Amino acid sequence: MIELTPEGQTVALVAVGLATMSTFVRSAVLDKEKLAQQKQEIKQHQEKLKQAQKNKDTKGMQKSQEALMQVMGEQMKHSFKPMIYTIIPFILVFGWLRDNFG
Repeated sequence: MIELTPEGQTVALVAVGLATMSTFVRSAVLDKEKLAQQKQEIKQHQEKLKQAQKNKDTKGMQKSQEALMQVMGEQMKHSFKPMIYTIIPFILVFGWLRDNFG
């Protein structure tokens, strides 16, 4: 059996706390419907891109690729929202861990 020192227990407890906080923030901040809609749009644009590649339609490929990049950029921006709320607590907690256990 693995024996945890008090320091190890503290680090484990902090890790569980940060993971829980991150999960709650993510579920509170993200718009799941919008994310699902964006995933569906990406899938549609990828299918259009495959069709254009199959038909060797360069204009269609370019148009589909531009639309795909736009939706993917929006999705990335949307998925980074929770980081705005979690980055400061993470920095503070890791600084505290470094000061006390480093």
